[in-house]
Amino acid sequence: MSSIEGILSQISIAKESAYGTPVTPTISLPVKESDGIQTNQDVVAIEAIKGTAPKNKGFFKGKRTYEGGFDTDLYPQNLGLIFLSALGAVQTAVANGETIVYNHTFTETVAKKSLTVEQKIGSLTKRFAGFIVKSIKMAGKVGETISLSFEGIGKTSADATAITASYETTRPFNFNDVASLKIATVDYKAFIEDFELTYDNNLDVFHSMGAVDASVPYVKPSEVKGKFTLYLDSTTDDLLTQFEAVTEGAIELTLTGDAVGSASHYGLVLTLPKCAIKKFETKLSFGYNAISLEFEAREDSASGLIQIVVTNTVTSL
Repeated sequence: MSSIEGILSQISIAKESAYGTPVTPTISLPVKESDGIQTNQDVVAIEAIKGTAPKNKGFFKGKRTYEGGFDTDLYPQNLGLIFLSALGAVQTAVANGETIVYNHTFTETVAKKSLTVEQKIGSLTKRFAGFIVKSIKMAGKVGETISLSFEGIGKTSADATAITASYETTRPFNFNDVASLKIATVDYKAFIEDFELTYDNNLDVFHSMGAVDASVPYVKPSEVKGKFTLYLDSTTDDLLTQFEAVTEGAIELTLTGDAVGSASHYGLVLTLPKCAIKKFETKLSFGYNAISLEFEAREDSASGLIQIVVTNTVTSL
């Protein structure tokens, strides 16, 4: 009898050399409860007037996609492939003064990188090839780990024998690792209770004649949005002035984890070069005076829409 315990499920990934050509996963991700990847298939009814009362006379397979995603904590070592798939490009260099520590700089391109995702749930193991990450959401709250959620769309699915999962031993980033959270060069870390940052490349897939599965992926214009909760005082009230004036500025999140190498730390720096505050609200409350702030990013002519730099000991992606 196969095990029915959900805690024995596992998710593993690997980068593909060609879109939709499956490879054996090499990295396992410690995920939380989530929807996972689901098969979405149109079952199309054949309707006809044939001298009987029922409308449906038969069925056939319509278009099929494999869509979904996962929730995990933000670990420093093995989530680089998620950023690469969503954004499209990475440059890797040895960190200054180090031999085993690397900086991976992720930037946005139209062409995306596909992954093979192995999803083992009980006795059912599927490998979804051609999986491209559509969106990523990074979120943090005081007293908690930094979370990463991602969703995407796959091209094909096949039965597989699950790999033996192996997980990284480094700890995930948490709220205490937020070294700075800047809005227009001012560090508001000491005023922020929680934050969310979401990137969406608006991925979709094209279906052609002769196949139920997608033939090619494509992206629509990308977006970055986010929100913060801060407390209101003589420092943070300046954000209302920025909102009313539609003042554009950079938003930068810096996470600094445990020491690694000679004099480095596991780290992540997310930079949005041009952002505008689109919502600024304060409400009457018996608690502290809070600001609910929402923003949206735009493209910068020199630096693009978004950049993520991850520091770890992974040699290449």
